[in-house]
Amino acid sequence: MDELSQEITPQDIRGVRVYRGGILLAAAGVVGAALLLFVSRAWETPSAQGWIDSHRLALHLMVWSVTIGTGISVVTVHLYMRQFHTLLKILYGIGLAAMGAFVVLGLIGGRGFLHILYETPYGTFGFGFVLAALCGIAVKEAFCFGRIEAVLIAVVTPILVLGHLFRWTSPQTGFLLLAADAIFLGIFAARKWIMPVDLDIGDKSIYMQNP
Repeated sequence: MDELSQEITPQDIRGVRVYRGGILLAAAGVVGAALLLFVSRAWETPSAQGWIDSHRLALHLMVWSVTIGTGISVVTVHLYMRQFHTLLKILYGIGLAAMGAFVVLGLIGGRGFLHILYETPYGTFGFGFVLAALCGIAVKEAFCFGRIEAVLIAVVTPILVLGHLFRWTSPQTGFLLLAADAIFLGIFAARKWIMPVDLDIGDKSIYMQNP
């Protein structure tokens, strides 16, 4: 590869900013959800359904922030391992398809999209694929840059999802796990945003050889 192929272009810089913006958007969704639960003391509510209905708009914004932000990062991430990138796309694709199906089911069945996500095992499982893709981004960052907060995201997020899926955790414990995840994601997104751009691009010749 010649020197021109190694030069960082404005397009490269935009791509990195978009990738990091996706991480920031996903982190904002998780942080927002943790703050909402904390301010409203959701774990003390006598009715989860009533609490969801009272905060429907905010919850929709947060869920879709995580979903869209994760998708942006999955599509734009620079990865030397094409197989791992493909895996992330598959995980996210399954999660996105599930989210679309839940929207339709919510409209047809009258149960509501948010209620499906929180109250049904298949709702939690489906959204879990989106979070699995987000964890994959965290694993990539931990491997490439040794980010301890990225390691913690990849550990805490599955515990949070599985704890809720199998009802292993109480609402208060679930909140504490979500709060920890929000802190780690907030730190992760902030540190990621201020990193030098070239670190996310690496050796461009590898991407050209493995599109």
